[in-house]
Amino acid sequence: MSLIRRHRWLQGAILLGPAAAWALAFIVVPTVLAVCMSFWKMRDFRLVKEWNLDNYSTFLEGDIYWRGLLNALQNGAMAAALAVALSLPLAHFIRFRVRRHKTLFIGAVVVALWLGYLLRVFGWRVLFGANGVLNTFLMDVGITQEPLSFLIFSRFAIVLTQTQLAMPFAFIPIYAALERVQPSLLQAAGDLGARRWRQFVSVELPLIAPALVIGATFAFILAFGDYFATSFVGPPSATQTIGNQVADNFRATINWPMGAALGTIMMLAILLVLTLPALATRLWRPAGRRRRDAAAPDTTDEGALA
Repeated sequence: MSLIRRHRWLQGAILLGPAAAWALAFIVVPTVLAVCMSFWKMRDFRLVKEWNLDNYSTFLEGDIYWRGLLNALQNGAMAAALAVALSLPLAHFIRFRVRRHKTLFIGAVVVALWLGYLLRVFGWRVLFGANGVLNTFLMDVGITQEPLSFLIFSRFAIVLTQTQLAMPFAFIPIYAALERVQPSLLQAAGDLGARRWRQFVSVELPLIAPALVIGATFAFILAFGDYFATSFVGPPSATQTIGNQVADNFRATINWPMGAALGTIMMLAILLVLTLPALATRLWRPAGRRRRDAAAPDTTDEGALA
């Protein structure tokens, strides 16, 4: 015990050790192995450790892989945008309008995280299927004569399902950010003549902007890497996302190196998506500072003369 007290870095090592060991064993090591495997090849259903770039060449030359990547990016972007667009007004309503039992409202949103992933995906198929609840109701009341085909096995169904799956991950950071917005700031803006929409744009939005980015990022990553929902509620043309191609190479064609290469490309795509907002922020901030510096009066000479 005295040794730990003398060396404070040991306290941090003991506290972080289990988490670091877990991350190393289940994240870092598998990722490194997958990247290494992407440079190998399969021969007669056996993994051959011959370093080459054939798998990446196959990706670059194959239109189907580019379409899979584009489909995944489109699905992820639409699901992220919808998740944030739905989570923001809901979180705003709970934060500023609900006076009692806020926990019940928040629990109703995040309860989806406690349900099984397969159950949530299957629920949309039960609801929107040709013989599902919604189509059966519409035909029974005479609104339609046949099932609405766009409700299931379509990109609409994919994006809607992925939005529902990702919405709790977008809602939580947005609501947490709104909790830190003091009502006194909004009251002060109102006293200065700002209307409600102006208060939101000028006061709330700058304060919660990082949370919006975080929520959109969580939702995008979840939807971008998803492959089960696209297979279960989407058409064959839309199910060819890069996530489905990774699963097919590992399970169906037994081409593990190609699947590892596609997985590596997915990780690079996610890193690129995460890096672009940071780069844009860095490029924008110096420009803003330069404008402020140019607008500020130069008091250096005056101080020197004094």
